[in-house]
Formats: sequence, C-alpha cells, structure tokens
Amino acid sequence: QLALLSLGLADRLNTLQKEKQVTQEALDHTRLEVGRQLERSQDLEEQNNALASEMNLASQQLIQAEKLSSLGQQVAGILHEISSPLSHALAGARGAKTSQGELYDMLHGMVGEDEAAQEVWNELKKHFDEQSMQLGYVEVGLDKIREMNQAVRNYSRSDARSRSDENITALVEEVCVVMRNKVKFLNVELDCAELPAISCHRSQFAQVFTNLIGNAADAIEERQEKTGSKESDGHIRISGSVCSREGRNGLEIRVEDNGTGVPVELRDKIHDAFFTTKPIGKGTGLGMAITGRILKNHDAVLSIGDSELGGASFNIWVPSSVVEG
Repeated sequence: QLALLSLGLADRLNTLQKEKQVTQEALDHTRLEVGRQLERSQDLEEQNNALASEMNLASQQLIQAEKLSSLGQQVAGILHEISSPLSHALAGARGAKTSQGELYDMLHGMVGEDEAAQEVWNELKKHFDEQSMQLGYVEVGLDKIREMNQAVRNYSRSDARSRSDENITALVEEVCVVMRNKVKFLNVELDCAELPAISCHRSQFAQVFTNLIGNAADAIEERQEKTGSKESDGHIRISGSVCSREGRNGLEIRVEDNGTGVPVELRDKIHDAFFTTKPIGKGTGLGMAITGRILKNHDAVLSIGDSELGGASFNIWVPSSVVEG
C-alpha cells in the first residue's frame, strides 16, 4: 500500500508539474501578448498624436488659405481700380513735363539780349527748374506705385494647375518690392542673374521666399536689438548655383543673413509645425512648416547652415526634374 501511495503521489506531482509548466507557458504567452498590445498601443498613440498634429496644421493652413483667398480677391479688386487712374496720373505727369520743356524752349527763344530781359529770364528759369524737379518727384513716386501695384498683382495671382518657368531674380525682386517696408533699411544683395529658370508654381515659390526673407529680416532685427547696432548694417544675400546632390543634377538657391543664426540643436525642429523661436505674438510657427511642404511638393530639399555673413544660411536644392534650361 505504501508503494502504491508513493506511485500515486509521484504521478500526482508529475501531473502538477506539467500543469504548472503549461500554466507558466500560458502566462509567458499572455505577458508577451500584453507587451505586444502595449507596443501597438504606444505606436497607435504616436500615430494618433502625429495625425492630430497634421490635422491641426491642415486646419490652420485651411483657415489661413481662406483668409488669404478672401484678402487676395479684395486686393485684386482694389489694384484693378487703382491701375486706371494711376495710368492717367502717370501719363499726365509725363505730359506736363513734356509741355513744360516745350514752353521753356519757346520762351527762351523769345527773350531779348538786353540785361533787363536776361534778369527776367533768370527768374523764370528758377521757376522752371523748381517745377521740373517737382514733376520729376511726382513721376518717380507714380512709377514706384505702379511697380508696387504690378508686384502685388503678380504675387497674389492664382497658380495654374501646371508649373511655369520662372526667373529666380525677377521673382525675388518682386517679393522684395512687396516686402519693401520690412527690408527697406537692409542691404538686400541678389546674385542669381546667371541661373536658369526653374519650373514651379509661381505664387508658392514666392511664398517660400517671403517666409525665408521675412525670417532673415526678423533675425537681423533681433541681433540688432541685442547688440544695439545700427539698422543700416543688416545684410541679406540671395544667391544660387547649378550643382548636384546624391548624384542628381539640380539648382541650389541660398538665402543668407547676418542675424542671430539658428543653433544646431534647433535646426531639425525648424520644420515642425507651430515651432518658433520668435516672441509670443510675433511668430505662428507655420511659416517654415508651409515652406517645407511647398518644397516637398516640388521635390526640393531645404537645409540650414551657417553663413559667412555671420547668421544663418537657408539652402534650397531643386532637382533637375524641375529645372529648365
């Protein structure tokens, strides 16, 4: 009986051992599955956060696009109304200048040679010179208004579905005209004359240069406030060259400044939506995110480095697939 009891206990212990092993295996499997579910949950949370950020950015862009679209329509209407009277005023100023010159020549031919007549003519000539100078000021002012009018009309023009060949120098010059109030005290240097045209959506690339030049101007202003330097020492340089990247031919355009620069640890964050180094109320954090998206749609790449001017250098590389010439 004792032997039978021992055999029964041994058999029971083996059974319990097997049950324990099965239970342990099930527990290990459950733990592994729970771990996988946690990892999947974390991945889903990260994807959800990324999606929420994308939706937030898209919502902000949509709101901004609607505002700009409405503003663009109003501006286009105003500019159209301005064009006609502006043309009349400019034609009138030039006509008055021409008539004044003809009147000057006619009166000069009628003046006698005696001393009294010459004294009268000298007084008349002073008035003619003053009027000529004033008419010159009027003509220059009207020309500037016309230049601004045309630049804003081109800037606000809607893009066609297909890209068009655009001259970088002309495009940047128009952006600078539109941003004249922001860069009027800065030395803006253009060195893009020999570059081939690029095939792009015109207003989108104008937005890219607006953001980059605007950021450069803000960085210069920040540096000037910190150092107490003069407004006239600000320098922005837009240049470019034909070059290759990873075996692909393309065109590089650089926007450099002598502002505060961009620290290395922040350069990867610059492209993130709503990230900004500007004071509260001055920056939205959308400019560079929108710039990055526009360049991505053009298969272009934006990199940030240091400029020999002392500030930052924003480098746009456009592949040969969108470079013409």
